[in-house]
Amino acid sequence: MIGGNDMKRQVLLYGSMVVFAVSLYSIGSYLYGYFENARDLADIQDVYAAPVTSEEAAQVTQMETEKPLRENITKLQNVNDDIVGWLELDGTKLNNPVLQAEDNDYYLDHNYKGGYSRAGSIFMDFRNDPANLGKHTIMYGHVMRDNSMFGMLSKYADEEFAKENRVIRFETMYDEYELHVFAAYETTTRFYYLDTEFEGKAFGEFIQEIKSRSRIDTGVDISVHDQIVTLSTCTTTDDDDERFVVHAKLIQKQR
Repeated sequence: MIGGNDMKRQVLLYGSMVVFAVSLYSIGSYLYGYFENARDLADIQDVYAAPVTSEEAAQVTQMETEKPLRENITKLQNVNDDIVGWLELDGTKLNNPVLQAEDNDYYLDHNYKGGYSRAGSIFMDFRNDPANLGKHTIMYGHVMRDNSMFGMLSKYADEEFAKENRVIRFETMYDEYELHVFAAYETTTRFYYLDTEFEGKAFGEFIQEIKSRSRIDTGVDISVHDQIVTLSTCTTTDDDDERFVVHAKLIQKQR
């Protein structure tokens, strides 16, 4: 018969083995999530970078819209018609399609293929109109530890990095833009920086509040006559209310 002490040792051993197995599975699942995200992003980046075929060009020509369509984004809508743009910062892993759903929840945990993904997608606020960008456009993305998605956003807290990487490229179905970063800071959800519509002096007051919170000064002039884009992500702390935010001036490039 097994003695009491031997039984306890066996229980502890089996318990340790179970904990180890669960931990190993969790780590493996976590790492696979990063691998899967990198693979899927590489696939859509290839689609985006590939030359537009004559068939795709003809498809764009046949579409009846008020503005001419940009073929690069239109062909991505053959993959998912929720793709409304592309966001890219040279020299970093930020090189992503921008999605938009009917709410701000779906693409928190779905990729551009519509499948479940812990990495989610970079997505535009459902209140924004990608065809006619207003005073304030907002995009969200997860803070990934491999610096993909919005994982590199917190680097903008460093003024030297911000000045060297001041311009982010943004393309929609209709236009191409430069985002000139002018502010970056850590905040919480208690500061409501997510208004998309402003009345009276509210927009000017919003800009002043942003500038007063910013940890950087990139020399970009910003006024109430401008349009701005906000990039928002979580932080790597355990506080679910913390956010890191980057604001940029929206400048449309000439066709």
